[in-house]
Amino acid sequence: MGARFFLGVMFFTGGMSKLIPFPGVMGPVWLEEVLQPHGLGPYARFVAWSELLIGVLLFSRRFATIGAVMMVPLIVNILAVVTSMEWRGTPYVVSGFLVMNVYLIWYDRDRLLTLVTDGTRGPAYGSWTPDTPAVVGIALSLAGPHLYGIHPVIGYGAIGLGLLGLLATPLLHRRASTA
Repeated sequence: MGARFFLGVMFFTGGMSKLIPFPGVMGPVWLEEVLQPHGLGPYARFVAWSELLIGVLLFSRRFATIGAVMMVPLIVNILAVVTSMEWRGTPYVVSGFLVMNVYLIWYDRDRLLTLVTDGTRGPAYGSWTPDTPAVVGIALSLAGPHLYGIHPVIGYGAIGLGLLGLLATPLLHRRASTA
C-alpha cells in the first residue's frame, strides 16, 4: 500500500537522520539541539527512536498494523510540540501524516477488531515463516545506529541488510502462497 510505504519512508529516514548522518526527508535533524534549551533533549531522542521503530514496522507486512497504532500517539505528541513552539507550516504537514495514519488504521480495522472480539487466531507457523526476514530486518535496522558508533560501515551495513529483509518479506509471502 502506497500510504504505508510513504509513511514508512518518512518516519524511518526522519528517525535515522536524527540519530546518525543519514539522508532523510523528514526533519528536523537538529531537533535535539532546538529542544535541549527547554529541557527536552531526551524527548527529542525518544521521538527519533520512535520514528525509526515505527518506520521499520510500517515496512514489514506482519507488524505494519502495530506501527500504525504506535504512530497515533507519536504524531499527536509531535503536533503538540510543533504547535507550542509555533513552527510555521509544520503542524499542517504533521496533520496530513495523522490523516494518512487514520487511513492505515481504517484499512487494517479487521485485524484490530480481533483484539476486542473473539476473532480467530492466525495460522500456526513453524520455526521459519515468510515473516522471519522482517523480524531480523527490524532488529538490524534498530541496531544500525548503535553499530554506527563502532564503525559507520557496520552501522550502514546493518541498516541496509535490515531494509533488504523488510523489503523481501512481501516477495517471500507471494512465493509461499504459490507453493
